Amino acid sequence: METFIINPDNLVDSDIDEVVVRVKNFIINNNREVLVAFSNNGVQLPGGHVEVGENFESAIRREILEEAGIALDNKDTISECFFVTKYYKKNYHGLGHNRLTQINYYVIHSDKQPDIRKVSLTDTEKQHHLNVKFLTFGEFENTTKNVFENAEDEGNRVIAGEMLRAWNELKCGNVE
Repeated sequence: METFIINPDNLVDSDIDEVVVRVKNFIINNNREVLVAFSNNGVQLPGGHVEVGENFESAIRREILEEAGIALDNKDTISECFFVTKYYKKNYHGLGHNRLTQINYYVIHSDKQPDIRKVSLTDTEKQHHLNVKFLTFGEFENTTKNVFENAEDEGNRVIAGEMLRAWNELKCGNVE
């Protein structure tokens, strides 16, 4: 498993006051398409925070159901985590604490289609008009590169760059 570390302030683990763990998922169907979430003029992968007491698989299943309306079952396969990004951030958002955000990437093979009737979006996701759709591998790569190169919002650029690093690892490692 490859780990990519972003640590501009050279923090060490003992400097960290808060750890947040997230899961992000490349949901790939038999048509060689990836499920992508569009929100706030950016792109994302379905996923989110791992809640206290929740294991990774439960978080993956919950987040995919909440954001895409897809209930994974035994026909769908979830890979082992294949890529991790760790962001060390000093004085996170000026709140006086140092945060480590760890993002674990997975591959899910499923031919299920998103179902808007089953989604349960947060208020922020609703405000940013989060929606999901499948893109071919080429469309995914081009769309994500376009956001990375042209996004006005720094957050969208960072997310797109992270997705491209994970995608390249996925392609190089033949995880799919």
